[in-house]
Amino acid sequence: MPLLRAANGDSPALSPTKPEKTSGDTGLKPLADSERQLERRREHRYPACDIVEVQVIGASGGRFGGTVLDISRSGMKIEVGKPLSQGAHLEIVLPSRAIILGEARYCRAKSKLYHVGVRIEGVYFSQAVSSRHIGRGLLARYQNDEVSPLEAMEIRNHLSACEACRDALARRDAAPASGTGASPAE
Repeated sequence: MPLLRAANGDSPALSPTKPEKTSGDTGLKPLADSERQLERRREHRYPACDIVEVQVIGASGGRFGGTVLDISRSGMKIEVGKPLSQGAHLEIVLPSRAIILGEARYCRAKSKLYHVGVRIEGVYFSQAVSSRHIGRGLLARYQNDEVSPLEAMEIRNHLSACEACRDALARRDAAPASGTGASPAE
């Protein structure tokens, strides 16, 4: 298993970030107002469809498959094939990308599957992902708040460790609005 790096050591729920916006070219958008009326969250949820491996920490039974259905800065909803107890501590692995630690807040039966709300307690990115430089397009989307919460955490994690990309971001911030900012190291 590759070495892991914590996402700035900050709790995702406490990390100061810019307000999240809808992205025109990424397809990312918050859930509709009608869907938000039934929830109590203050943060936008972004739809997802990522295959994950889930393990209940401290329980036997090993890992089992699941799918991330949506994600926000401090939580996510996953779909799994077996019920999980409220309060269970979970390790959710996005293969070759990240490990998310969280707590099951609810578990609801949906047909033959279960939807589990997870409060995110920590995100750890693989070294391979964190070591890549941020491309020009992704950096622009990040500056315009057009990335998902998980992508934003991953980018902040990389920026904390990469001086070249921090410098490129500073140059883009200082560039005129004409879009002629310098590109990050690639």
